[in-house]
Amino acid sequence: MLLDTGSALSALEMDQVVQMDLPQFDAGMTMTVITGESSSLATSADNFTLGGITRDEMRFMILPGFDYRLSENEPVGFLGLDFFSDFDLEIDFQNGDIRLFSPNDCSDPAYRWPNRHAAAIPFEGGNAQFITIAVLLDDIEVPAIIDTGAAYTVLNLDTAAGRFGIDVTKPDTRMIGMDRTDFIRTYQWQFSELNIGGILFENPQITLFPNLVRGTGRTNLEGEQLSLSEMIIGMDILRALHLYFSFSEGKVYALAEGGVEAP
Repeated sequence: MLLDTGSALSALEMDQVVQMDLPQFDAGMTMTVITGESSSLATSADNFTLGGITRDEMRFMILPGFDYRLSENEPVGFLGLDFFSDFDLEIDFQNGDIRLFSPNDCSDPAYRWPNRHAAAIPFEGGNAQFITIAVLLDDIEVPAIIDTGAAYTVLNLDTAAGRFGIDVTKPDTRMIGMDRTDFIRTYQWQFSELNIGGILFENPQITLFPNLVRGTGRTNLEGEQLSLSEMIIGMDILRALHLYFSFSEGKVYALAEGGVEAP
């Protein structure tokens, strides 16, 4: 399973649901992925265990569309914020560690990292919603989702054109395909600087992705028209950080671990 802070809901691939002979039923809601595909099917497991934590009647959305895995070794689904937001969550990418804490455990990063300065970044969301922070991209403030389920950092193509004046028809923009979505025209652009809570990433290569979610006619739980987020911070950036999500405080604490410039 993939730990996915960019998904409000946990989900499984359809082939895994069939293989495990899990039930399928109407979810009463719709999941729409970045490619614009949607699913209204869900499933449930009698129990689900992660480390020492067991959930009874764990519910998963069933992922829409094709099998996203490139090999049998890839995750068959992901755990979203509906599972993790009941805890404080620490992710140490450098050492491959994930730790969950009760919000009452006095696990403040100031005590865990006493000799290091961690950036404290307020976020919106949590509680089974997207974790959205404000970042500076070439000195322009952009709302960005922290998404451990995304391999690459993505900027909405509408935002790239409207706020940064990027014209993808010009030769300095490189057209690429994403690993599993070669049928979608995506682009790559090198920016000068990405600033996340004072932690600086120089010359980041960012994927420009079309807003395929817009125009599906679907709405979120608040009745607002669905649209691709302005920016998604993926693992190409996040792997250089040590993160602590304090859902009770509405803050994410970040340490620079991968040779990037710390505040």
